[in-house]
Amino acid sequence: MRRSAAERGPERLRSEVDQVRSAGKLQRSKCRLGRDQERGDADARRDRPRGLSQRDSDRGRDTGRASSDERVADRERGVRPRRDDDDDRKRNETGEVVHAGSVSRTVIHSRIQPIHTGHYTMPADGDRFPGERVVVTAFVIEHPRGVFLFDTGFSPEPRKMIDLYKPVYMRPIEEALRAAGHGITDVKLIANCHFHADHAGGNRHFTRTPIFVQKREVTHARKENDYTHLPHVADFPGAALEEIDGEAEPWPGIRIVPTPGHSPGHQSLVVDTKKGRVVLAGQALNFSSDYARHQYSHELALAGDAHASYPEWIGRFHELDPVRVHFAHDRAIWEREVAESIR
Repeated sequence: MRRSAAERGPERLRSEVDQVRSAGKLQRSKCRLGRDQERGDADARRDRPRGLSQRDSDRGRDTGRASSDERVADRERGVRPRRDDDDDRKRNETGEVVHAGSVSRTVIHSRIQPIHTGHYTMPADGDRFPGERVVVTAFVIEHPRGVFLFDTGFSPEPRKMIDLYKPVYMRPIEEALRAAGHGITDVKLIANCHFHADHAGGNRHFTRTPIFVQKREVTHARKENDYTHLPHVADFPGAALEEIDGEAEPWPGIRIVPTPGHSPGHQSLVVDTKKGRVVLAGQALNFSSDYARHQYSHELALAGDAHASYPEWIGRFHELDPVRVHFAHDRAIWEREVAESIR
């Protein structure tokens, strides 16, 4: 006859309870491991820039950061991962720590840091601003996934252009990045507004880093001999061009928008920040006052009134409704709040 648990004695009962608890813990551990594996695979797919193959994504991956498979293996061995991998936390524009799970379900905010990459001098016998120094600005975008760099500074070639616009001050891109608290290896993705040597000349320093560029810009650069210096811009060893046709979103909250005019494949960057969308317009126009004029022409057009011509992409910017618009050759910034304050 089978005896009750009480008859078998307290020691035997405790032993059986411990066995049940151990089995339950093992089952729950297996379930958690399976969920962690699925979550890690989803993270890996989400982190890949849209339009990039797995091979191209690996080129831009931070090799110092453990992959999802490596993190799962560490958990199996009982190795505690670093805090960033453990609790998956990121920082927003103000420096507050934000859980990445909540960020992925909402707008991802980046922080923008303009960096000075040098200047060139307008010809003394020219019609526009003779003898004036024209600044050149690139932009560091600090995104939760890493640093996105918009433009890379100067190349000393082609020599003909340097001689035409001398004196030219070319600040090394390493120095400019260092002033913003970053280094060459921090940069995970790049876009050039266009391939002129004052905007894309530093590309050669970023081997195997994906560089987003419009197909039309690449075609134009290869067709026009004096347009740029391809060995420094696009044909250097380890160059990783990501040719796109139209708008693209390399990372959530960072959008590339074609703005042809200065060159056939000119493009601008639209970045979501805590204060709203910010447009980095490169040399789509030279000055913020040019943008204000075209904005007003577009407003007149919408009202059905007579107006001057304006670039087609002005309408796209109107749809995006940016709070600020930056330009590569102008330190004055167009701000929506200022424009709307005019009564």
